[in-house]
Amino acid sequence: MILQQTHILSAHTCFQNLFTLTIPSSNEGKPVTSIGPSALAYCNTLEKVDIPSTITSIGANAFIDCVNLNALNFYGNQPVFGSNVFGLNSVNAKIYRIPGKNWNTYFIQGRPVELFYPENYVIKNQIRTGGLGKITLVQTSK
Repeated sequence: MILQQTHILSAHTCFQNLFTLTIPSSNEGKPVTSIGPSALAYCNTLEKVDIPSTITSIGANAFIDCVNLNALNFYGNQPVFGSNVFGLNSVNAKIYRIPGKNWNTYFIQGRPVELFYPENYVIKNQIRTGGLGKITLVQTSK
């Protein structure tokens, strides 16, 4: 992945065995705020991307034709999406977001937006565990 100041320009790390990618929230002490146009295009093996709360925009064609991409996990508010972010062949891509963030839609470019709870996600003295599937609510100690 190539970072320049506050955005990802391209991802030359899309080798055959890149299955999960965590976008960094900062680079050289500055927040990473955008994923550039075509930054992760054609990453054939990429299945999941974790996107930090610092990301405010995603460029056109950023995930175009990532044929195995099935989950984009957003930890912040809804970013601005450029045109044709996924293309035609990223048919399984779903968008997941944590609760309590500002999202004003249930679909982004034809992809559903669903809630997920990261491991040990805390909501007002309660922990939700289980990720995308089963969710168990556990009281925390004070």
